[in-house]
Amino acid sequence: MIKGNEKAKKIEIFLVICLLLVGVLTFFSYPGITGHVSSDLNTQKVDLMIEESQVFEITADSKYPFYITSFRLSGSFMGDGASEIYLDNGQGQQLLVFSNIREKQTGMGGLTGITAKVIGADESFNEIGPEKYLVLIPGDAVNQNPINKPGEDEEIFEGGFESECDDTCFIEMEMSQDLSYNLIFKMEQRTKIHLTKIQYMIKEE
Repeated sequence: MIKGNEKAKKIEIFLVICLLLVGVLTFFSYPGITGHVSSDLNTQKVDLMIEESQVFEITADSKYPFYITSFRLSGSFMGDGASEIYLDNGQGQQLLVFSNIREKQTGMGGLTGITAKVIGADESFNEIGPEKYLVLIPGDAVNQNPINKPGEDEEIFEGGFESECDDTCFIEMEMSQDLSYNLIFKMEQRTKIHLTKIQYMIKEE
């Protein structure tokens, strides 16, 4: 009987531990779903149609330096060729802003379109008119090959994109009239990019 009681107590302790673990995991699981981040997103509306590989110089209208902490683009891809957009600091560092290559979509039903990436939180943006403007200066067409091609599990998509950033979601980029960077569009033939918004967050002083 004593051994039976000890066995029953061990089972009870085990069940209590299991229940505690379940409770802890339930409470702390998926923190990104409950988190909510609302950020001011400076939005400049543009109407640029890029039809071939080209470099644009990006500078600012401000005499005094400020820092951009996120750089995003909105617009649409047209055509069946690969396209990539890079932010280049002119010193050998290129950050991918966005491309029209994505994982193959399966079981999506009638859903179409691309949505902005959400990293670790239910993130929303408050689009505001900028106080400090970026200036986009078109350059000459350039040969920017090679361009990345879709792999076996990837495909080229055609359509709109909103507030997209790949490597430029979280950056620290100093801007002023005296500083400039390159926005590089790498495009295959039969492809166009219609750029409608330049969007960025500014570091609070």
